[in-house]
Amino acid sequence: MRLFRSICAVIGSICAAILLFLPGSRLAGQTAARPYSVRGPRATPEMVLRMERTRAILVEGWKITPAEAVQLEEKLAKDSEDLALRLRLMSYYVQQVMHEKHAAHVVWLIQNHPDAEAFWDASIITRMPVTDGDGKASANESRVQALWKEQANRLPSNAKVLRNAAYAVAVTEPALALQYVKAARQAEPGNAEWITWLAKTYADAIRWTYWDERSMMAFTGDTADYRHLPVRLPLPMCQSVRKEVETSTDAALIGAVGDMLIREARLLAREGNPATDVEQAARFGEALAERARALRAMAAGR
Repeated sequence: MRLFRSICAVIGSICAAILLFLPGSRLAGQTAARPYSVRGPRATPEMVLRMERTRAILVEGWKITPAEAVQLEEKLAKDSEDLALRLRLMSYYVQQVMHEKHAAHVVWLIQNHPDAEAFWDASIITRMPVTDGDGKASANESRVQALWKEQANRLPSNAKVLRNAAYAVAVTEPALALQYVKAARQAEPGNAEWITWLAKTYADAIRWTYWDERSMMAFTGDTADYRHLPVRLPLPMCQSVRKEVETSTDAALIGAVGDMLIREARLLAREGNPATDVEQAARFGEALAERARALRAMAAGR
């Protein structure tokens, strides 16, 4: 049963087919509930491969017995760089709810391979629970968060480390996660995935500025928009983001955000979504797209 739930979680996190935050859900740093649903696009071949790789690791971990886990730990002690073996053990510990043993491997991986693809590719195995049952951050989670901040500060030009750090702190410290995404873009200005991640985060934030504080919000986008799940920002930050794009001269970002808002409105309209906020956000997106074109024209005329 635990394995089935784990696989379902992987499918949900990677594909984002229907991700629903019920009215009782709360985002970091907020007191008001913000109900919303995400209607993600169909899984790409890349997404399917990621899902299959993670499923395979979950299956391998499920098959491990307690006696085998001891033997595998002894083997890993002789070759600490056997990452495949380490992931198998982490899978076992996650599914057996052995938090301390799992945390020890997460810490080792952050300390020694903070740029590992597994932090993004198989996050269900490499991430830590955000809170304990009483809602307070666990000691392990606090340590992991601190380690990620150290690694991001130590390797400020490594986009993969920044990506992994952003995922790690996105729920508890969305402002810091956004900072890491921006830093990843600076580290790799030619990599479109960073500006897309940033633009989707901004577009969603702008949509929230039109929320009536009662209705269920619906978000969507195309496949590229969900390569990285957008950072959910607190409402005050949503307002700040909107003001930022209204005054920014970053044509690439402004244009990407505008296009994303326009595209999302078109996709939601096909589903018959009549929400007023969608129309308002689309008009705002059109204004941003026009402003981006003007900024590019000015730059070209210099």
